[in-house]
Amino acid sequence: MDTRKRRCGALGDGDPYEQMRERKALRPREYDVIRLLRPLPEHNLPAGSRGTIVMDYTKDSDSTLPSAYEVEFSDVDGVTQALVTLSGDDLEVVWRPDPDA
Repeated sequence: MDTRKRRCGALGDGDPYEQMRERKALRPREYDVIRLLRPLPEHNLPAGSRGTIVMDYTKDSDSTLPSAYEVEFSDVDGVTQALVTLSGDDLEVVWRPDPDA
């Protein structure tokens, strides 16, 4: 197993189709890095913006509730640009931290 891939939580083995399938199958969780699937002009965030899930509001609740996540979007210096509550339909997981790190 490629330890670099395991350590950084990279998805897939370089095959873009495999990576896409894995992303769609991942249920988002806290500390995942996500890609925004739709623009949020009220927060000056275009589709494709990357953020970090800082809270999963539905992880301990009834599974019939819609998913809801608090996502922090930061600039290159780490300064928060927006803190937004999003539905799971609005985001895609692009990176997951290694739970063993």
